[in-house]
This record gives sequence, C-alpha cells and structure tokens, in this order.
Amino acid sequence: MDRARTHFFLRMIVIIALLLRVGFVIVEPPVARDVLAPLADSTDYDHLARALLRGEGFVNLQGNPTAFRPPVYPVFVAMVYAVAGEQNLMAVALVQAALGAVATLLVYLLARRAAVDRAGTLCAALLYACYPAFIVQVPQILSEELGRVLLLGAVFFMMEDDGKNWMKTALAGAILAVAILNKSVLAAAVPFLCLALLWGGNRTMRERLVAATAFALPLCLVIGGWTLRNASVSGSFIPVSTNFPITFAHGVTKWNVQANEWYGQDTALLPVPEDFRDWTQLRTYHDIGQELEVGREWGRKAGQWTSDHGWLFGVMSVRKGLHFWGCFIRGSLLERLVAALSMGTVILGGWLFLILRARTSPPAMRRFALLAFAVAFAVTIPYAISQCDVRYRLSLIDPLWMVFCGALLAPMVAPFCKSPSEG
Repeated sequence: MDRARTHFFLRMIVIIALLLRVGFVIVEPPVARDVLAPLADSTDYDHLARALLRGEGFVNLQGNPTAFRPPVYPVFVAMVYAVAGEQNLMAVALVQAALGAVATLLVYLLARRAAVDRAGTLCAALLYACYPAFIVQVPQILSEELGRVLLLGAVFFMMEDDGKNWMKTALAGAILAVAILNKSVLAAAVPFLCLALLWGGNRTMRERLVAATAFALPLCLVIGGWTLRNASVSGSFIPVSTNFPITFAHGVTKWNVQANEWYGQDTALLPVPEDFRDWTQLRTYHDIGQELEVGREWGRKAGQWTSDHGWLFGVMSVRKGLHFWGCFIRGSLLERLVAALSMGTVILGGWLFLILRARTSPPAMRRFALLAFAVAFAVTIPYAISQCDVRYRLSLIDPLWMVFCGALLAPMVAPFCKSPSEG
C-alpha cells in the first residue's frame, strides 16, 4: 500500500473515531443530576474544577486543601469550563471525543514506530476507533480518556528515542509524569520502565544510563512539584494522592462486590461500617489530615486482614489480576457480551501475535513489547490488590495490545488494501 493511500485510510479512520464518539455523546449526553451523584468520582472532579476557576486551588467542600484526587483531570475539566461555562458537561464530553480521535492517531503512529506494516497500523487504529468500551466512556466525566492519550504519547516518545537523541526520552518522562498526576495507578510502571530502558536492545551501557536518567529526571521534577505542594499544606509526604490506602482496604472488604460474587456473602472479608463507601469520596473529609488519618487506619486494618488471611488474599488478587487481562466486566448480560467480543478479541489477538512472532519480530517490535509489558504488569499489580472496579474503567493497557492485534490482522486485510494496479 502506498503512502497516499495509507494516509487516506488513516484520515477516514480518525474521522470515524470522532463521529462515533460525538454521535454517542449526542445520544447519551452527560446530565448533571445523573453524573454528579453524591458517591461518584465525577462529582469530585467537578467540584475541584470549579474551585480552581474560583481561584481557591485544590480544596474540598469545606474549603480546606485536599490531595484526595490527582490534580491533572480537575485542571483539564476546569480548562473546558473556563471556555464553555461551569458544569458544561457536554463540552467536556465533546473534548473527550476529540481526545479519542487523537488517541486513534497515536495508536497508528505507535504501531508504525513498532515496525508494524501499513495494513497492520491501520488495523490497530481502526480497533481503537471502534472499540465499544472507549466509545461509551466519552460522556463520563472520568480521567480514563485523557489518561490513554497521555500514556500513548509517553510510550510513543520512548519508542522514538534511538539512543542518540535523549530529549525524546526526557519528553516521554515528562508526559508520563502528567499521566501519573492524572491517574495515579500508572506510578507503578515507573520502575519497570526504567528497567526496560536499562535493558535496552543493542545500545551501549552509557546510552542506556543516559536514557534512564533522561526519563526519570523530568518525571521526578514534574511529580515533585505536586509532592512539594502536598508537603507544604499537610506536613506529610504525599507523592500523588491520599486515597490508595482506602482503595486497598476497599479490595478486601464486603464492598468488594466481585469477592462476594465469587465466594458468597459469608466470605471472611474485612468487616466495615455501613458508611464505608462514603470514605471513598472527597466529600467525606474535612482536610488532608483527616484523609491521611482515615487512610492510615484502613490501610492498617487491611494490612492486618491480609496477614491473617494470606491464602484468601492471594486467591482474590490472582483472580482480579486475571480479570484485568480478560474480558470481565461488571454489568448487564449485554455489556458482558460486548466485552467478550471486543476486549477478549483484542487481548487474545495480542497474545497470539506475541506467541507466534516472539522470535521473528523486528527489534522495534521487541522493544515495544518490552515497554508494553512494563506498563501492563505494573498497572495490574495495584489493581489486583485493591478495588475490583468495572473492567473498562481500568483498560489503560488495551491500546498497547491493539498494536499487537493489528500486526496479527495485517496479513488478512492486506489484500483488501491494495489498489487495482497493485492487485
């Protein structure tokens, strides 16, 4: 397939991605009374965004400093509100629809950088454009859409570094830092990515050390700015947010819906008060001090429960981890069916490609596979030991798997991509 024909198909795929997302937003627009419910994460993001616009900074409902939510997504929502008006959720959804189109282009570029042929790059982009889970996320006032764009951008620039231009790796580190400040679960990937850079292919040891340093330094500086802010208002070391201990505790309590479904309501899970779910929301807390106090208390209780029920905790973690790599989704029968046909296909296709081409893949693909695993397994770890949420809410790794799946599909679709003269 020639370049002009490839670019034509790519433009069509990006337009399809945008139209599908905008169409879904029009059919299912975000309505404040439904989206901004008391126990919804979206409510926290909306409050923080409006507080930023008022010049109050990152404060809770009582007007006190908070670190319960990472800062980037509230800033993103505030920027949209500043242009389109406060609580204009429709505008946020439409901007997220545009981000979905941008991510579609990034998947194509990443696949091309990973040495996937032109048919495969288009397949990967089309998978992202039409992926049902990502389309239905667009009207949700949640950080996933922005998080995928940032993660794809970071991995793309890591792939761009050829060992001679470390500036691209530094840019990757800065982008990943913003992604972590948008969705803190990605922080677990940092040590794995640094190891992947040190592993680094045919580079000299000096080039590997330069790449790892160039990646880590801007990352630490960007996140460090937010960490210093947290220390100045709380007197405590809070790298990103204060809510992980609560999330960890949530994963071993009776509120872990999946645990009760798997093992029955009589499972010896961590006992909690009836209002435990309130503690998972910003509105419950008076200030950062209370966030830390409650988090430490429940983190200690969850740690003790884990120590006392090591076998059950291990089994639960493995099951949750496996679900993260499968098509599991909590919801209606239709949602489960859609997940099986989309998420299951993408991840299975990705694994098949890796198994079939493990030895014959070009170096660029092997490098991409190393980076993809560094992200995917790292994200799985905190997920597996904490709250088991809706599957597609945490599908940050699926776009990386689409690159592999596109490469697997390439030989099947290549004949349809030829021009009549080539046929």
